[in-house]
Amino acid sequence: MEKFDSYLTPWEGKVSGFTLLFEALLIQLCKAMPVHNVSDLTGVSDHKIWRVLDTYIELAKIDEDYSNISTIGMDETSIAKGHDYITLFVDLEERKTLHISAGKDHKTVVDFVEVLEAKQGDRNAIKQVSCDMFPAFIKGVKENMPEAEITFDKFHIIKLINEAVDQVRREEGSYTPILKGNRYIFLKNESNLTAKQKTIKEELSMAKLNLKSI
Repeated sequence: MEKFDSYLTPWEGKVSGFTLLFEALLIQLCKAMPVHNVSDLTGVSDHKIWRVLDTYIELAKIDEDYSNISTIGMDETSIAKGHDYITLFVDLEERKTLHISAGKDHKTVVDFVEVLEAKQGDRNAIKQVSCDMFPAFIKGVKENMPEAEITFDKFHIIKLINEAVDQVRREEGSYTPILKGNRYIFLKNESNLTAKQKTIKEELSMAKLNLKSI
């Protein structure tokens, strides 16, 4: 806590009404469990715990140096029910989060580049970007990181392939009686199949059935 304490004025000995020692305890607990669990354990509201975390995260980020960043990954995730999204930017070499931007459009890349260059980074030094095939991400990268080559991550590619194969399987199921009721056998992990399902899958996989989705 001494590192952070140096940023505080004498009358700011604490950032949330707690002692620095108790704030340190909250931070350590949050490393091991979700905030709401820490709240239940300590009796401190979620809001106050997040205030402590936000304060020290900002202080810790003051001296960050992004001058050596050249390979990043980016992906969106939902933060609540509905369509509230954030986009995460990650240093793939150091395996750490660099920035989180609200939304999932091309402007999130603009936001990241501003943060990157505010921390001694260089948009032209970014040579590799891993992301999904979302057009907004592609647009953002091409317009704001001109030297970067885009690599589509394996997870999203496999997801698209599986969706395409499943669509074909749905179509075949409409005129192939043996597939009816068995489509989900191909969507489950092999290790999760019952002995009966494995037998059915083997029968469906026989070349003589001449199915496109097998």
